[in-house]
Amino acid sequence: MKIMRVSAVRAVSVLLMLLTALSLCALFSVPAIRVQAADDTVAVSSDTSETEAEPNAFEEFIEDFKQKFERTFIREDRWKMFLNGLLVTLKITLFSGVLGVVIGALTAAIRFTYDKTGRLGILNAIAKLYITVIRGTPSTVQLLITYYVIFASVNISSTAVAIAAFGLNSGAYVAEIVRSGMAAVDGGQL
Repeated sequence: MKIMRVSAVRAVSVLLMLLTALSLCALFSVPAIRVQAADDTVAVSSDTSETEAEPNAFEEFIEDFKQKFERTFIREDRWKMFLNGLLVTLKITLFSGVLGVVIGALTAAIRFTYDKTGRLGILNAIAKLYITVIRGTPSTVQLLITYYVIFASVNISSTAVAIAAFGLNSGAYVAEIVRSGMAAVDGGQL
């Protein structure tokens, strides 16, 4: 019975995909179909003479895309802005990743030391609070709090604030990954 249900679900999903594909093909490639009424009869005819002269929606989209692309990247030199944005993104990613690994390794070492020996109780409590708060809030909220609350009165670049915010966020996740990895290793192997 279960196999029949799975087969029925697959058949329905394949049918829906086929209907979607056919409707997309009909939207972009089938010539316009007109209904003509003459003497109480209704005839459906395909008029290709008008559709060849008029571009369809897909062709209009492609032409509009070409014009906007040419205007944005060639005539107005906005490609420099995109390239600059890409470089800033890569810089933030690289430095926040390194900062996150360093913070995460230190935090994991504190948590692991407390789990095995019971020492560093205060630092463990701070590390637990840090991990819980950072992992429990969205990174966008952390970024906004870091920029508009923590560094509001300091004249610092927004790139440095983003590196700090994303580094702290990454550090909390790296700490748990490293700590759980170390906890999975048998005590005699450490």
